[in-house]
Amino acid sequence: MRFLLGVDLGEMNDPTAFVLTEHVRAVEDPNIADTPRWDRRPKKIRNEYATRKIERPPLGTSYPDIVRRTKAILQHPDIVGETQLIVDATGVGIPVIEMMKEEGLNPIGIWITGGDQWSKVDYGYRVPKRDIATAAQIVFQSRRIKIARSLELAPVMIQEMGNFRIKIENQHDKYEAWRSGQHDDIVLSQAIILWYAEKVYPQSTMLDDKEHTTAEDWNPLLL
Repeated sequence: MRFLLGVDLGEMNDPTAFVLTEHVRAVEDPNIADTPRWDRRPKKIRNEYATRKIERPPLGTSYPDIVRRTKAILQHPDIVGETQLIVDATGVGIPVIEMMKEEGLNPIGIWITGGDQWSKVDYGYRVPKRDIATAAQIVFQSRRIKIARSLELAPVMIQEMGNFRIKIENQHDKYEAWRSGQHDDIVLSQAIILWYAEKVYPQSTMLDDKEHTTAEDWNPLLL
């Protein structure tokens, strides 16, 4: 899928957040000095991401309205048929996932746990919070994600990313608030996308020589 739509479903006092991210396989710059001939250069790519949309419905928006808004976003002509829906269903469980399925959507639910290993379950995956946090940190710290400057909520996401922390205390993972004293819905929506994309698509993959034959293929995606 070219795009991933992450949805953190809010509860009574927590907002819902939508994050739409474009997934791009960017070609790593090869060492031309070591392999001057194009056909002998190591052809590798890496996952990069570009956040294209961030949206927060008003606090208290009903789940049926959230489902309708999700469907509307997915039906936008620029992304229709090219987007995988990833939903944090930890708090609300299966009912909202089933509502989405009834609307013809294809959600992949993420249930965040305190365990040690992720596993495939009905409707999606059970994933340790350590795995979600680590996947996000790796992408953030390796600068493999860009955010469109024009987005109104871009500063909020950047602040949440900057405040993201993991602590290990007494051999147990303790996760600080990603925005101290405030909600973490936006960065969580982004984090579940990154976990899913990094697990589904390998970080480095050999390319097919027949499909990539020009030097321009080595240029990274820039916003």
